[in-house]
Amino acid sequence: MKRLHTTFASSRKGSICLLLAAGLCLLATLTQADTLSHREVKRHHALNRAQAALEQGAYPKALQHYLVAQKLTQDESADLHLRYVIGQLQCQIQQWNECIQNLTAWLNAEARQAPQHALQMLSYAHIATEHWTDAITIQQTLIQTEPGNASLWRQLAWLQQKAGREHAALTSYRLARAHGLLMDAEDDQRLVWLLIKQRLPYYAGIELEASLTAGRLPMNLNNLQWLLSCWQQARETDRSLAILDRLQAMEPDGKWLLKKSEIQIHAGRWQDADASLQALAQLSESPLPAHWQLQQGIIQTYLDRPQQARAIFRALLAHSNLDKSLREQTHSWLSYLEVASDDCKVYKHLCTQI
Repeated sequence: MKRLHTTFASSRKGSICLLLAAGLCLLATLTQADTLSHREVKRHHALNRAQAALEQGAYPKALQHYLVAQKLTQDESADLHLRYVIGQLQCQIQQWNECIQNLTAWLNAEARQAPQHALQMLSYAHIATEHWTDAITIQQTLIQTEPGNASLWRQLAWLQQKAGREHAALTSYRLARAHGLLMDAEDDQRLVWLLIKQRLPYYAGIELEASLTAGRLPMNLNNLQWLLSCWQQARETDRSLAILDRLQAMEPDGKWLLKKSEIQIHAGRWQDADASLQALAQLSESPLPAHWQLQQGIIQTYLDRPQQARAIFRALLAHSNLDKSLREQTHSWLSYLEVASDDCKVYKHLCTQI
């Protein structure tokens, strides 16, 4: 939005010069005959006062005089030109609805291609009144006249987002990037967010990783965690684990090992999960939290290490302050091991009888 304001600010500065030129043009077209009607004299004076007010920067006063001149105008072409000047002034003093009315009437009557600055002012007036659909239509017209202007594409995507047309905004970004536009860090971030909002985390991860690799976005903890989130949502296990290794190297901390073991457990990679938890136990100065001790026991169970699993579960049950839910889960796993052990003994006994 900051860029949008900057673009419009420069447009407003340019329009001041255009207003002065337009005012002088109106005066030059007046009939210089010796015999002017009373109405024409009054119109002439109104235009003179408006031009003087413009030169002093007194836009509300200039507008009043131009409105008087408009009432006194009988020529259709002169009235249209006045609408153009009045519309610009109304934009300058933020009379948005009146600006839209006058500039739209002028643009509709113009046979030639509408000037870009007039379209930009009309677009901003629609933005100020939150007429997003109308602003989008004008923005698309501006892009047709200047397809290589990155700021116009950026504004179009922003307008489409404001109108709730996220898919259209995403399409605009992709079209612009196909032509080598919208390739800076801020554009990368907007594109990633759009892809995530469209529930396309895999493509969001691809775009974010490309930006990090190219150096447009910094390879810092926040952006790597953002990339991790994309890969996790896309269920890209190997890519997620690779990012966790980079995070662990960048910030040696148990939380990354915990996250890594979570992903490995979810993927059924018990050997890898066991290694992650062992590394975490070595890194940590205090015992693992009860929840992760339970996970250790479960991992040992899946790795067919019943003795180690029983030892972990029994040690955990020895804690008097163990959470009720964890205690029930631990009992359940220990019971499972006992049943499995009894079944194994029965199986061995039957084998000896054969």
